[in-house]
Amino acid sequence: FSMETYIVKMAKKFGMENCRETNHPDFDESMLFTTNSQPSAFPLRELIGSRRWLVVCGRVDLAHATNKLARVTSLPVTQAVTKAAKKVLRYALHTKSLCLFYSSEQEEKFRQPFQDVICQGDKNKNSLGNWSLLADASFGSDFKTMKSISGIMLTYRGCPIGYKSLRQSIRCYSTFESEYVAISDGLSFVEGLPWIGFWTEQTSNLKIQLFVDNIPVSYTHLTLPTTPNV
Repeated sequence: FSMETYIVKMAKKFGMENCRETNHPDFDESMLFTTNSQPSAFPLRELIGSRRWLVVCGRVDLAHATNKLARVTSLPVTQAVTKAAKKVLRYALHTKSLCLFYSSEQEEKFRQPFQDVICQGDKNKNSLGNWSLLADASFGSDFKTMKSISGIMLTYRGCPIGYKSLRQSIRCYSTFESEYVAISDGLSFVEGLPWIGFWTEQTSNLKIQLFVDNIPVSYTHLTLPTTPNV
């Protein structure tokens, strides 16, 4: 599932077809709140709206940077904010071929390292199922609140089908604590997905293997909402 054509059109729309390359989309969040940057007429809201659609449709690697920019849409646009917004678009353009896809070879490539982790950490050596939930936390990284950021990804047979980046609702005082909040955020995210029934008929007792910093946690009794037939 590729968004390459959309990205190229978006770059052309904002006059960035020939921009220089960058190898990651992140930026210093303090750029968004600096008070000594000149005003800018750049259409920030329009760019963020376009990019949020891009994130929803498959570019999970842009989620966190896009979320940070979306928080300042009510503030006056400055050159510093414009620079940060353009950096994310530069990254998207030069990685436009990245996409979501499934193949049996890709599934096997995904399974092998996680299966090895399960065998090392579980005496029963349970096999890796079709569903995996990966959760992680960036401790105290939010610039304004010093709260941590949760990163969540749900995969089915090795292919990402659900993902989310969010600021944690409480302030944690250790990396250990923030990881547990990320677990809670991940489980809440999965329990709120209304379309899981499209992928499986056994939503009442769905087994999902949870990974936090490569430590597998078995979570077998997940209460999910009933999905109507489509």
